[in-house]
Amino acid sequence: MYVNLCLRRYCCTTHIGNFALYRRFVMKNLLSLEELGKRLKSVDVMMMTLVKRRMELAEQVGLIKRRDGQKIFRADVEDKRINEIKDWARKHGLNPNFAASLLYLLIDESCKQQMIQLQEESLSAVEPGTENERYEGLKKNLLLLTERWCLSYDSYGENEFATKAYLRFEQALINREIEQMSVVESSSTWVVRPAR
Repeated sequence: MYVNLCLRRYCCTTHIGNFALYRRFVMKNLLSLEELGKRLKSVDVMMMTLVKRRMELAEQVGLIKRRDGQKIFRADVEDKRINEIKDWARKHGLNPNFAASLLYLLIDESCKQQMIQLQEESLSAVEPGTENERYEGLKKNLLLLTERWCLSYDSYGENEFATKAYLRFEQALINREIEQMSVVESSSTWVVRPAR
């Protein structure tokens, strides 16, 4: 690109239209393989710096996804991003399939790193020392889980076979627990009968 720019300036200022002069100019001003190699190496380092920055951003995305209880791989988001990069590549004269493959490789590595983060986080969880600390930790986890899922719990279709079966199973468990907790007092006896 630099050579073409210089050549255009040279040709425009000297009004050269002769192909032989054009060829001599290009051959004289081409960079050596050594110089081109240095420039390519510099571009490679810039690309890897950008890849590293992308991985840092993906790590932050992973933290947010875990905090909000989102999936690590979101196909709709990734497909949209790949299609956008294909469009960009077409507009800028780059092979869209190559651009998509490269981006897919970066997304794949980002998801892999987020999975590793998740695994390391769960492995590094410290076991509580006392029974009370363990109970409080389990209670906290149960409350977090309930908070994340409670909004979607009632949205299951009650007419669905699996939902009906689960609700019957759940009701049977609750009734069994109630029956086991039934108290017989000396002055009055009360028994909870299972609902039908």
